[in-house]
Amino acid sequence: SCSTCAAANSCAWCQSLNKCVFETEAFERSDCSGAVYDEPCPSSFVQVTTVGGNLDIVGDPLLGGGELNIEGPCAESSCHDGGMFRLSLDGSEGLDLKAGGSVNIEAGSSFKANANGGDIKMNA
Repeated sequence: SCSTCAAANSCAWCQSLNKCVFETEAFERSDCSGAVYDEPCPSSFVQVTTVGGNLDIVGDPLLGGGELNIEGPCAESSCHDGGMFRLSLDGSEGLDLKAGGSVNIEAGSSFKANANGGDIKMNA
């Protein structure tokens, strides 16, 4: 259980795997999310984080990182094709966007009547 694992020395409860692993393994495994290192264990492992202001995602020269990966199930009432949404941005795949519904892209929006906004440019 999460409580037994989190109480043990050098162990972490890996919620995504539903098992206890060594702390080092929790950091090394890409499939280990929702890791709990100390008690108390949360009643829910779905976290909502709100960022007010700017969000910088910067890769570390030694450890790597800097990628942006967002995915999850869309609301059932508005789902299309597969019911999942995804946004990934990294140095090898580029930008991958899959929406469960409509996609709206705005650039340089203008609040003036009959005025042009900014450009949206797409190049292959």
